[in-house]
Amino acid sequence: MPLRQNVPIAKLDRIPKKVVAEVARSLERALQQSGKIILREVQRATKEAGAVATGSLNKSWRVVTGKRFVAVTNAVKYASAVTMGAKWPRRMPNVRKIQTWVSIKFPQVRPGDRKRVAFAIAKTLKRRGMKGRDFVRVAQERVAGQVNTLIETALRSAPGRSRV
Repeated sequence: MPLRQNVPIAKLDRIPKKVVAEVARSLERALQQSGKIILREVQRATKEAGAVATGSLNKSWRVVTGKRFVAVTNAVKYASAVTMGAKWPRRMPNVRKIQTWVSIKFPQVRPGDRKRVAFAIAKTLKRRGMKGRDFVRVAQERVAGQVNTLIETALRSAPGRSRV
């Protein structure tokens, strides 16, 4: 399932609905810059957490900006499981996919043993579930001050600005 998480930006809820057009354009530029900063930090957090066996998860992070929001998305099927955690109530996770992951993540495991290792991992995941690593929250906490400063500066510098 694709993942989409909105990143809360402080003070945006206090902006009047009918802002001057210049302020809206200035805010959109600030949100686009903020999105780039958040994207870099999410990718860094993903890499630091060690969730980069194939690199697909890290390469798939995208940022969507709107007039009053920044959202981080990832189209990789397993992104929500890695980010938010997962439980397998009925069946074990796919052993073949885990076997592929084992061969990438642990090349020292002999080819004949990979299936057994993958099965043991799948069985453990079924029993315990998988704890999520909230990369987006971690990234947002790291850059919150920087992003808020960008937005405040944009709102202050726009002609016809509103009070924030």
